[in-house]
Amino acid sequence: MIRKHKTFAALAALPLALALGLPSQAQNAAPATTASVAAAPPLVIAEPSPPANMAFAAPRGIVISRPDCNAARISLGSRNCLKVGSRIEYLRNGLQFATGTVTALDYTDAVVSIAPMTADHYVGINTDIRVLEIPAIATGPSQEDLDNREWKRFERDFTISALIATGVYYAWIK
Repeated sequence: MIRKHKTFAALAALPLALALGLPSQAQNAAPATTASVAAAPPLVIAEPSPPANMAFAAPRGIVISRPDCNAARISLGSRNCLKVGSRIEYLRNGLQFATGTVTALDYTDAVVSIAPMTADHYVGINTDIRVLEIPAIATGPSQEDLDNREWKRFERDFTISALIATGVYYAWIK
């Protein structure tokens, strides 16, 4: 019980001690306090949070080339989880001016259409892009599948041509 009273007595004396010591310190510290308040950094405004139904952070990239009219090659590919049929948007100063759909896909890049056609001449190299939607199932073959099909077609056509040439050689020349 005595200790309790001594603690309260010490706490009760604390404001009196601070009140007596602060005026001399406040006169010396006033210019420093004013300077530190004036030099405070500006407030940083964070980007708005994505909508609640957005299940992924939208990948961003750039246009790296223009392989054809109404098409652009972008810096995102299957390593960024894109699929054929993914929708992207073309941005200028953070605002959308065109959209597109992935038509051909490789591991590191993709070919994307440009819609509307009138926006074709606005899309250039280093134009910013952002992914809008990635479908659950790809709507077409990947670039690797297309390359494999083309190679098999070449092998088949070459074999048929070689057989015809061999048949002609043995039938007419020998």
